[in-house]
Amino acid sequence: MFSVIVAWVTYPDIGPETLDAVFNVSVWVLPIALLILLPVYFAAAWGTPKLNPGTSGILFMTEVSVGAISAALLTNEPFGLREILGVGLITAAGLTEVVVPIIAAKIPSRRKQPSRKH
Repeated sequence: MFSVIVAWVTYPDIGPETLDAVFNVSVWVLPIALLILLPVYFAAAWGTPKLNPGTSGILFMTEVSVGAISAALLTNEPFGLREILGVGLITAAGLTEVVVPIIAAKIPSRRKQPSRKH
């Protein structure tokens, strides 16, 4: 709504048809935003501090990957090698937070341990 008011103040020559279209759409956009998007945001904002940082990173990286794939499917856009590599790299970046410490714990260290002489 703020954007509409700023656009109307900035460009006063906008016709009433444009403003009517915006207000007709806002009748169903505002309830969707208040009933669906706002609770999802509050759930994500509330749950993130309670999770392990690696787990929350994986969840948010997965969101980006699923969003890219579903956007391509819903809009009939081509989803080629570049997009597949991008989703793979995003997923790999999210998994490194969890997988690298697990692998590092299983591989014995070759560093010399300092001697404990008192």
